[in-house]
Amino acid sequence: MASLRATSRVVTDTEHRRIFRLPAAVAAIALMLGATVASGPAAAQVSKSGFILPMDLALEASQEAVRTCAATGYDVTATVVDVSGTPQVVLRGDNAMIHTNDCAYRKAYTIVTMGPIFQVTTTSQSPVVLTK
Repeated sequence: MASLRATSRVVTDTEHRRIFRLPAAVAAIALMLGATVASGPAAAQVSKSGFILPMDLALEASQEAVRTCAATGYDVTATVVDVSGTPQVVLRGDNAMIHTNDCAYRKAYTIVTMGPIFQVTTTSQSPVVLTK
């Protein structure tokens, strides 16, 4: 069996440039291709289901949710999403903490995407489904 022996060699500046020139060129080409693909025509991300929620009604719903929760002692953020899960209204109540923004969106998105599967139409029905 041949034994492995550690050898040390000083790499010159010219060798160093030659070694790293190819990966740099490949990375540059990949970036150019990525930019070309990304700059193509953009497809609109809009709901094609035909169901829409008017902005006035979404705003009124979020205001009522924040008002009702504040009356019971909860400082919340209300998020209303459309049928594709895109936020339509985000309303942060007085004294609501920063993490309530993410929680409100995730809760609304979950009901829109998973609700039809489990026949759940409100977030208050979620615990009932989870316990079954």
